[in-house]
Amino acid sequence: MIHVVTRIGQSKPKVLVTFMYGSTHTDKKHEQWELTVRISENSMQLWLVIGVLNFHLHDFFDSSNMINDDKYIRDKANVCGLMDLGYAGMNFTWSSNNMGTSSRKSRIDMSLGNHNWCINFPYARLQHLVQAGSDHRPIILVVLVVLSYLLRNKVLEEDYQTGKKIEFGDIDRNIDNLQNQLETVQRKNPSDSQHDRIVNITKNLDHWFSIKVEFHKQKSGEKFITYMDHNTKYFHSLDNRRMFRKSIDTLCDSNGIWYNNRDDISNALVSHFNFMSNTTNPCISEDTFDIIPTIFSDQDTTRFTNIVKSMTAWSSPGPNGFQAGFY
Repeated sequence: MIHVVTRIGQSKPKVLVTFMYGSTHTDKKHEQWELTVRISENSMQLWLVIGVLNFHLHDFFDSSNMINDDKYIRDKANVCGLMDLGYAGMNFTWSSNNMGTSSRKSRIDMSLGNHNWCINFPYARLQHLVQAGSDHRPIILVVLVVLSYLLRNKVLEEDYQTGKKIEFGDIDRNIDNLQNQLETVQRKNPSDSQHDRIVNITKNLDHWFSIKVEFHKQKSGEKFITYMDHNTKYFHSLDNRRMFRKSIDTLCDSNGIWYNNRDDISNALVSHFNFMSNTTNPCISEDTFDIIPTIFSDQDTTRFTNIVKSMTAWSSPGPNGFQAGFY
């Protein structure tokens, strides 16, 4: 492991970058991640971990030792507050030959960032480059320093009781103006009128902070945070990461052709959905279902099936309006 403190962009804080080659031996691997945990406990700055980390984010393998090691590292990464930054390109970085044509492929080269990194570099992405002459694909982290526009656009909030759309201006600018007004009023000699004005400005400020919290909460997609939580920095990080994950950089069609040009991706999507909406016999690859995480085990599925089959087929319908015979 190599640790470097550097600066990426003059306006950004310094970054701790950890270059790691993850050991393939369990004992050494545990030592590396115990050290990583200690670093996280003693460092509050921006932190990036990048390299051949030699673990898998998902359990795709039958080896119990490999699954246990992967779970151990995932737990340690969560303790450190490290999040996968995602990638663009092919969905693997290693294959068992140097041509990338082997059936054994894994994504074990990756980059992880902590909360502060994601706040400052929400658009950073790892590129998987072309594999040539090695069993690993080269990787490069592209850091796009883009001015945030999330709060520069007008925000629409819907009154769910009346269905009315309420249009707001620049949230940050309104908050800054109110804070400046409050500071100006507080500098003056105290009086009854000043007190009333401070109360009114404070109420307006709370109102705009509530709007800002709701805005970030909706964009982040988080549902479990309590209503009065004003941790907008947390939401800001989540909605930026969510926006990145929703972007489509590359796309593979049913013929195995990859597209990375925006117009080509658009045409491929239009062609696909046009075909799917006009055919009575859609063909969906079985590989598609492997991407979707399994919620129920085979044992659970068998148990649920037996329960449904034991019910009277055409008795009274359930809450969803369907009778057991429908299933």
